[in-house]
Amino acid sequence: MADITEKLLLPKLLIGSLLFILACESAVMREFNTHMAGSDFRSAEQMLERELSQNPNSAEANFLMGNVLSREKQYTEANTYFERSLNSSSMYREHIDYLKERNYRLELNAGIDAWERERFQQTVQLLTYANQIYPERIEVYPTLGSALTETGQHEDAQHMYLQCLNFEPENFQCGLNLAKSYYSTSMYDEAIRIAQEFSEYYSTNATFLKILAYSNFETGHLDQAQDAFDRKLNLQVNNEAIKQFAIELNNIGEIYRAEQYFRRYLERMPRDKDVLSALSYIYLETGNFRLMVQANERLVAMEPANRQLKENLMLAYELHGDIDNYRAIKSDLGLD
Repeated sequence: MADITEKLLLPKLLIGSLLFILACESAVMREFNTHMAGSDFRSAEQMLERELSQNPNSAEANFLMGNVLSREKQYTEANTYFERSLNSSSMYREHIDYLKERNYRLELNAGIDAWERERFQQTVQLLTYANQIYPERIEVYPTLGSALTETGQHEDAQHMYLQCLNFEPENFQCGLNLAKSYYSTSMYDEAIRIAQEFSEYYSTNATFLKILAYSNFETGHLDQAQDAFDRKLNLQVNNEAIKQFAIELNNIGEIYRAEQYFRRYLERMPRDKDVLSALSYIYLETGNFRLMVQANERLVAMEPANRQLKENLMLAYELHGDIDNYRAIKSDLGLD
């Protein structure tokens, strides 16, 4: 799961009621409050539409329209009216700031609660609301993108991360999530681009290098894949990661590349039978029969009763030209 933003406390209420009963209440304000007292949002909108058709630059009417649209969670449209109000007058700036901040924090906190309960579709809805109120606030993007991913909306998740990076180009979590998303959806060239860029910003982060290594691997850029993987190992030695990378190389027939990682792994895990067996076959393919003998001797030492391993060792002795040991093990197996 992605890191989530800590819940935010609501600001202190402004002095006065949310019906905006002002000292010198206008006729528009009185009518608006009458409609809103009965939660009759549609009638309030119709009244304000009539007022704005006559006076489109009215700071008051634009502010009130933004207010009612906010209550209906039409936050993008509400922002448009709030901007129009502020462009006409700063009279309602304090009220607008309060309403937007209150709504943002309510939607954000509810979205975080939904995320923690793994209600991902609800998380998407609530954090989308928060994002509509303040698109420039970065804290929403990582969790919103992760929730979109959880609901299978990968393209939308990537769009969220890109928006985040438009506001803050070096944002770690958005960059990491975007690189992971590109890799998981087989968009390897895009994953390379992002991982390369962010591995320069965050040169000690092994995850970006891993994505860079495997994305290059998938696109056939094996030199670049090895370079990124080796840089990752310099930061974080992981035995299983070394083994897996060697297996991936071996599976596509890159046995010479695979050998060096199998040997590196074996230095740390000398009794791994799978790796010794893989090296034995690599040495058979490359004609390095001396090392083939060594690998099979170690395998037989671990399982002296295993007939198949002894037969493999016998073959290694024969290929290496060690006739005495070849005959001894052949006799031991009753093949004379």
